[in-house]
Order: sequence, then C-alpha cells, then structure tokens
Amino acid sequence: MLSVRLPNTNLDVSSLCLGTSEFGSSLDRATSFALLDEFVAAGGNFIDTANIYGDWVPGTKSSSEKMIGAWLAERGGRDFRERIGIVLQDAGF
Repeated sequence: MLSVRLPNTNLDVSSLCLGTSEFGSSLDRATSFALLDEFVAAGGNFIDTANIYGDWVPGTKSSSEKMIGAWLAERGGRDFRERIGIVLQDAGF
C-alpha cells in the first residue's frame, strides 16, 4: 500500500485511512477486529475515529475509540501501537 508523509511531521501513513464509525455499534468486536487485522495485513496503518462514533446507539459512548483501544491492547502493545496512526475527531459539544 502506498504511504504519504503527513505535512509538517515525520509521520508516514497509508494513503488509505480506515473509517471506524460503525465499530462497536453496527459491527461487533469480532468483525471490527477482523477488519482492523485485514487493513493492517494489507499495509494500512491510518485509522479514523471520533468520540461520538457509535453514540447514536442508546447506552453507547465512544464505542469506536474503545474498540480500537481493545484491539491495540490485544494485538501487541507499544511496538505494534507505534506503527499505527490514529486520527481522533472531537465533536466539541
């Protein structure tokens, strides 16, 4: 997969960014983890999330961020985490 350097940084990320708005809401843990694993196996390392992803499901808060955190923790700790770029969006309300 092609990579690009983020402007004004020394960070190289995949040219494709995986959107995770349905992780933990429409997509369960197994499916979310499988998609993340496949993305990384294909050379991806750029993941998009936001603190409101999944909040449209009653009783759910920040489900996408929590799912990504659980996946990172399960997949290998700090060395693995340092290879992944995560874009966090904040709704601000």
